[in-house]
Amino acid sequence: MEKNSRIFTIATVSFLFILVFETLFELFQVKGTQIRETILGVKISNVDTATEMTTTFSLTFKVFISYLTIIGIFFVVKKIFDWKMTSK
Repeated sequence: MEKNSRIFTIATVSFLFILVFETLFELFQVKGTQIRETILGVKISNVDTATEMTTTFSLTFKVFISYLTIIGIFFVVKKIFDWKMTSK
């Protein structure tokens, strides 16, 4: 159980790192008034007027699906490594 919680923590931190990095990268690509959505599902709405610039971030359902996918990938890789270690 302790190994599973460690893998879960590593997967969650990795997902958050990728999510923040990708969102920042996409944020600096926005020019003018646009709505963009990142690969992992963060929606960036940018409204640019003569007096102000407003940026809004929102999460879509795609973020949840991406998170579950990353968690699943980490656990599958863990199972493969455990299987390889026990077969030696």
